[in-house]
Amino acid sequence: MSDVIALIVASVLGTVYFFLKMGPILYGCGYVLFVYIDAELVSFGLLSRTA
Repeated sequence: MSDVIALIVASVLGTVYFFLKMGPILYGCGYVLFVYIDAELVSFGLLSRTA
């Protein structure tokens, strides 16, 4: 049971870290934001480049 909790905590922390990195970029250029979100979500496995 503790392995499941550790996995959930790691997943949540990874997602929070992703959005913390995205915050400063929101004040920059919007086009950079799309590329960065694509790269990060694909690396986390939350998004696929195939349809």
